[in-house]
Amino acid sequence: MKVQIRQISQKADERLLIECVEITSEVEKIQAFALTSGTSLTGSRDDRIYQFNLADVIYFEAVDEHVFACTRYHTFELKVRLYELENAYADQHFVRCSKSFIINLMQLTDTKKLIITDLMRNVLKSIY
Repeated sequence: MKVQIRQISQKADERLLIECVEITSEVEKIQAFALTSGTSLTGSRDDRIYQFNLADVIYFEAVDEHVFACTRYHTFELKVRLYELENAYADQHFVRCSKSFIINLMQLTDTKKLIITDLMRNVLKSIY
């Protein structure tokens, strides 16, 4: 893969062009990184206001009437609703996985398989 960087004079003309034969998961990762790297959010922690990068967010969580952005080292309270985050960042690898969670697929490293068949068998036996 070739990488070229060309300096230009106007910020409004900045762009990233990806030329590829096929859109692979690697190309999608590059696209998602480019889209989120320049985006910052504002949140509060310990009675102070902070700015942080969207790309650093591992997940958003709604608890009662509060929405939190969790990064590797800090948790920030946001002044937006979960559905607003879902709508704003759906095209940037953020996925709503439950009523109260939106996860950043770019931060996901592994998943854990939960085996519930024995539990379900016991529940079904008690019902029937």
